[in-house]
Amino acid sequence: LASFPAQGWAVINADNGPTWSRVTNAGGFNLSMQSAKYDIYTNTKIGDIDELYLPASDLSGGNAPELSFDIAYAQRTMFNVDRLEVKLSDDCGATWTTVYSAAGPSLTSTTPYAATAYVPSPTDPTHWRNEFISLPGWNKSNVIAKFVVTNDNGNNIYIDNVNL
Repeated sequence: LASFPAQGWAVINADNGPTWSRVTNAGGFNLSMQSAKYDIYTNTKIGDIDELYLPASDLSGGNAPELSFDIAYAQRTMFNVDRLEVKLSDDCGATWTTVYSAAGPSLTSTTPYAATAYVPSPTDPTHWRNEFISLPGWNKSNVIAKFVVTNDNGNNIYIDNVNL
């Protein structure tokens, strides 16, 4: 992945503050050293929302579509409740349905707290976990998916190996 966001993907960063970026020091289950990172640690704007859009997909036909991705995250403190959501739209983004939502301790992978800027260990694949979401009813021809982060000035979120 040489460019970020990849072709067909998009980042929405309304306040032009810290946002999604490509990193080369952490990758899902250490299969690579690249992933997408949302920099919550340096973002002091509580409630800031940034979005990472996937390209529109044709999910029609066959069984219920599925979405999977790898995630690494550690809370800064028990009081920081950062949130990651995955939302889908089949009407060009006029309306969205949340198909995944995790915040605070339910977002944390295996590392409970990190007081410094979190980076998943390149020698410990247990910093990552895989999320799998079945999408019944989303067998449609023009589906847009997006990752949405809501900042509570906690710690960095990493995602990798996104498959829809």
